[in-house]
Amino acid sequence: MNIDALKIEEIVTELSGIADLFYRMEFNLGMQKLTRVVELFGEYVVLVQGNNLLSVEQIQELNELLEFSMTCINNQDYILFADLVKFELCQRLRGFSPA
Repeated sequence: MNIDALKIEEIVTELSGIADLFYRMEFNLGMQKLTRVVELFGEYVVLVQGNNLLSVEQIQELNELLEFSMTCINNQDYILFADLVKFELCQRLRGFSPA
């Protein structure tokens, strides 16, 4: 497993944990943990940009999902955010990861 795959798995693990917290209505703790995921995404973006690891289409797809995720958070629709994370974002991120 390379560094890209490790970073993606770390992000997916953190996002899944946040989704579980939101499903349990632990919104404050979930929001606190979301800060760490934002940091991880920042590290991932630097890695991706520096090594051309994703296609333009994959980056656009990821941006759309992240924008919708932020809309959910801004609207305090944490359950929709959790669904988006579990059923879309984590799956897509794993699909971007090289084997």
